[in-house]
Amino acid sequence: MSDLVHLFSLSEKARELNEADGLRAKRAEFVLDDDDTVYLDGNSLGALVGAVRMAGAERDDVPH
Repeated sequence: MSDLVHLFSLSEKARELNEADGLRAKRAEFVLDDDDTVYLDGNSLGALVGAVRMAGAERDDVPH
């Protein structure tokens, strides 16, 4: 199998796995810069959850 055919085969398999992923819809709950972003940092708490950003904005809108 040529390298190009193998690469295409891996890309197609990755696409199939992504489409079948039961957690795929959860991505929309996180704040990511764009649809092409892949979050791979293992040394943090992860990408910001959108509800947390909204709660912070609401808190900051309240007069102290």
